[in-house]
Amino acid sequence: MATRVHGMRTARDGSDGGMPALATWLAALAAVAALALWMKPERIQRDVERRAQSALADAGFAWATAAARGRDVVIWGRAPEAA
Repeated sequence: MATRVHGMRTARDGSDGGMPALATWLAALAAVAALALWMKPERIQRDVERRAQSALADAGFAWATAAARGRDVVIWGRAPEAA
C-alpha cells in the first residue's frame, strides 16, 4: 500500500517507487566502472608477473620465466639437466 508524502508517492517501506533506487544503482555501477579503469589491468598484470617470478626464484626455479596474460600466468624455461 502506498501513501503520498509531499506530493510524492512512496511505499510504506520508505522507498519512493523505484526511480531513485535505479539512480542509486546506476551511480554505484558508474563508480565501480571508474574504479576498474583507475586500477588499470596492466598494473595488476605487472604485479602478478613480479610476484610469480619472485616465487619461482624463491623455490629454486630461477631458470623459469613467468608472464601474466589477462587472468593467466604462463611459465616457461629450460630446466638445467640433473647432475
